[in-house]
Amino acid sequence: MVEEQLDREKILHIALDKETEARDFYMQAVDLVKILGTKALLRELAKMEQGHIDLITKALETGVVETIGRPVEIQDIRLSDYLIPEEQITNKSTSQDIMTIAIQREARAEKFYTDFAGSFQGSDVESLFRRLAGEESNHRGWLEKEYEDVYMKEM
Repeated sequence: MVEEQLDREKILHIALDKETEARDFYMQAVDLVKILGTKALLRELAKMEQGHIDLITKALETGVVETIGRPVEIQDIRLSDYLIPEEQITNKSTSQDIMTIAIQREARAEKFYTDFAGSFQGSDVESLFRRLAGEESNHRGWLEKEYEDVYMKEM
């Protein structure tokens, strides 16, 4: 039981670090993109990542894992499968570069939660991670839709 609790705590700390990194990425990206609609989306995603941080922090502090809203159904165009991202954003990154990186980051976050949910089958962590995987999938979908609307309309 102690080993299971340690693994549970360790994976929640890893998830917390990932969510903090994601929130910080979006806050940095907001300052670099030029398109107002994209700025608004990135701000909203930063708020959502903060909600994930709060949820995981509460689980670590109290030992109780709460669930978060219901997944939102969005069309999955899997654009992330075809985009080649840069590793990080810089002051020279274009809005399109930032969107590409953001889409890839959300795809990796979704995979992280999906993969680790299976390691905690039947537990509250599995439930939380499946829900977070759905949230990250939604984030990716919103980013892909924005990318498609802004950068692919002439294709």
